[in-house]
Order: sequence, then C-alpha cells, then structure tokens
Amino acid sequence: IKKSNSSTNNKTALDEDEDNNTNSKVTEKKIIMIDPGHGGKDPGAIGISGVYEKNITLLFGHQLRNFLEKTGRYKVVMSRTNDTFVELHKRVVKAQNAVCNKKSDCQAADLFISIHADSHPNKKTKGLSVYTLSDTASDVEAAKLAARENARIEAITEVKPKKQDRSKRV
Repeated sequence: IKKSNSSTNNKTALDEDEDNNTNSKVTEKKIIMIDPGHGGKDPGAIGISGVYEKNITLLFGHQLRNFLEKTGRYKVVMSRTNDTFVELHKRVVKAQNAVCNKKSDCQAADLFISIHADSHPNKKTKGLSVYTLSDTASDVEAAKLAARENARIEAITEVKPKKQDRSKRV
C-alpha cells in the first residue's frame, strides 16, 4: 500500500478519497479483499520440497490479514480461509460484495490482492513478481505465463476464460 506524497499526514493511497465519498456505506473503513491463490483440488505450483503453493498463499494471506487488521484502518476479508477451491468468477463476486449488512446492502472491496507463489523453470531464479490487470501482455514472457495459467484454469475448472470484446473500449 503506497504512502501519500503529502508529508502532513499519514494517509495511504486508499485513504486519499475518503473525505470525498458521501455515499451510504456498510463500513467507513477501506475494504481489502485478500485472495490466497489456488486451493482445494488446485495445488498451484509444487516446490522442490513438495510444498504446495495453495498452502503458502493461504498462510501468507492469514498473516497479511492479521497485520492489516491490527492497524485498525481496514476491513479485511478473504476469498478463502481454508483449503477449499473457489472458482475465479466466485472470487470476483466475493470482491464485488465484500461486506454486507443485515439489510443485504453490500459494499465492494477497494483493493483486491491476489497472492501467488510462482515457480520458474530456471531453479537459480529468485525474487518476486508483481502483476497488475491489463488487457494485453507487456512482453513475450508475460504472454506465455498468461497462456500457461489460462490452460491450467481450463483444465481444473473445465471452463474457458471469457475473451473480452475490446471493440467497445472507450
């Protein structure tokens, strides 16, 4: 979470428009949806030691949730809290209806964090990767990764990802 450039406050980028929003809200706190990748029948990447990505992402997701909640600034929800498989479209629906009150008024997440522990064919590769949503791949390696992940999703869910109609983009 990026800090504001202003040196006169301690607000994060999520907080900057807080005062401008006059809509009735379920919660006044910014909502963060944490999505620990994979789960259930989808193990994700399998490490050299045999560890499953789904277990790493779930453990880290819980730790991140606890850290963020301790600040008192955010309402944190998770797409999964145990080793269950949640289909991609259901993860999106959960983020769109992250917090609901007793009247079924729902509020969407302000930030969606999907956690993964990627593998790489070159065992000497170390570090991390950060992805942002985009309609097109930034380079050939990103296109190959997207194709691999989409093929895995199709195999696990037996559902092909929908192709977006980009002709209607503004």
